[in-house]
Amino acid sequence: MHDRRSQEPLDVPKDVLAPKRRGHGMALPQRLRMMAIRLEAGLRETPQRFIPLAFHAARLDEEARRRLLHFLVSDVQREAIASPTCPPRVLDLLDRARDAVAGESPECDERRRTLANDILAQEMPRRRRRHIHCHGAITSDRRLLFLRTVLLAEEADAFTPLNLWRVIAYAMADYDYDHFVLKGPHIAVRVRALAHWVEREMASAPVDAETSCRS
Repeated sequence: MHDRRSQEPLDVPKDVLAPKRRGHGMALPQRLRMMAIRLEAGLRETPQRFIPLAFHAARLDEEARRRLLHFLVSDVQREAIASPTCPPRVLDLLDRARDAVAGESPECDERRRTLANDILAQEMPRRRRRHIHCHGAITSDRRLLFLRTVLLAEEADAFTPLNLWRVIAYAMADYDYDHFVLKGPHIAVRVRALAHWVEREMASAPVDAETSCRS
């Protein structure tokens, strides 16, 4: 009898809900899909699960990294548009950010600098103290933290694994006071969309085996 699993190399393992199952050695799309299944089952995940993807993204060329940033900004924007509680000022900043990260030119650089200043002006800190992610005053809106992290990486041209991990984590996770929260089916939707995007990118540009298996 023909085994369908041979046609589906990205199938998640049967023990996906096992407490210590983390996907070591798996391809990036498979790891992300496994993470989505665990989230749908009500389990809590950690932002460290995005570290392998951050290392992979850091090795991409500039055009591929920009596609990743554009996807993440567009995904956050899509969710914000569907949210009745998202302030219009945040929607405007997301719209401008999507255009600003699309390319590299003097005009894009100027738009990014202006946008960065506007984001800082819009943030409403809850309390003046530095928090664990070293972004200064605590803000109540993760989308502003996400945009600030994107633009800081752009401004310094510092697409390091650490900066890219922060960008991905802010895009995927909820943010509660001073820490990331990865739990619930709405997070699973974000992670599944990211897995689909990564799979399409890897189909056109093979992934480095060492990067895809890094834990």
